[in-house]
Amino acid sequence: VANAGGEGAVVVHKVAEGEGDFGYNARTETFENLFEAGVIDPTKVTRVALENAA
Repeated sequence: VANAGGEGAVVVHKVAEGEGDFGYNARTETFENLFEAGVIDPTKVTRVALENAA
Protein backbone atom coordinates (compact mmCIF):
# COMPACT_ATOMS: atom_id res chain seq x y z
CA VAL A 1 0.00 0.00 0.00
CA ALA A 2 2.81 2.40 0.84
CA ASN A 3 4.33 1.80 -2.60
CA ALA A 4 1.03 2.90 -4.12
CA GLY A 5 0.93 6.05 -2.00
CA GLY A 6 -1.68 4.83 0.47
CA GLU A 7 -1.71 4.88 4.25
CA GLY A 8 -1.19 1.27 5.38
CA ALA A 9 -2.90 1.51 8.76
CA VAL A 10 -6.04 3.05 7.27
CA VAL A 11 -6.25 0.42 4.53
CA VAL A 12 -5.70 -2.48 6.94
CA HIS A 13 -8.39 -1.17 9.29
CA LYS A 14 -10.97 -0.73 6.54
CA VAL A 15 -10.20 -4.09 4.90
CA ALA A 16 -10.46 -5.85 8.28
CA GLU A 17 -13.99 -4.48 8.61
CA GLY A 18 -14.99 -5.84 5.18
CA GLU A 19 -16.38 -9.25 4.34
CA GLY A 20 -15.71 -11.84 1.68
CA ASP A 21 -13.58 -10.67 -1.21
CA PHE A 22 -13.58 -7.02 -0.06
CA GLY A 23 -10.19 -5.35 -0.24
CA TYR A 24 -8.10 -2.43 -1.45
CA ASN A 25 -7.41 -2.10 -5.15
CA ALA A 26 -4.16 -0.14 -5.36
CA ARG A 27 -4.51 0.35 -9.11
CA THR A 28 -7.79 2.28 -8.76
CA GLU A 29 -7.17 3.41 -5.15
CA THR A 30 -10.61 2.14 -4.15
CA PHE A 31 -12.07 -0.38 -1.75
CA GLU A 32 -14.16 -2.94 -3.58
CA ASN A 33 -14.95 -6.59 -4.15
CA LEU A 34 -11.61 -7.73 -5.56
CA PHE A 35 -13.04 -10.84 -7.20
CA GLU A 36 -15.64 -8.84 -9.13
CA ALA A 37 -12.96 -6.29 -10.08
CA GLY A 38 -10.81 -9.07 -11.54
CA VAL A 39 -8.00 -8.59 -9.03
CA ILE A 40 -8.44 -12.07 -7.55
CA ASP A 41 -8.67 -14.87 -10.09
CA PRO A 42 -8.69 -18.21 -8.23
CA THR A 43 -8.37 -20.20 -11.45
CA LYS A 44 -5.20 -18.39 -12.44
CA VAL A 45 -3.79 -18.67 -8.91
CA THR A 46 -4.33 -22.43 -8.93
CA ARG A 47 -2.88 -22.84 -12.43
CA VAL A 48 0.25 -20.83 -11.63
CA ALA A 49 0.75 -22.69 -8.35
CA LEU A 50 0.57 -26.04 -10.13
CA GLU A 51 2.91 -24.89 -12.90
CA ASN A 52 5.47 -23.67 -10.39
CA ALA A 53 5.22 -26.85 -8.33
CA ALA A 54 5.96 -29.05 -11.35
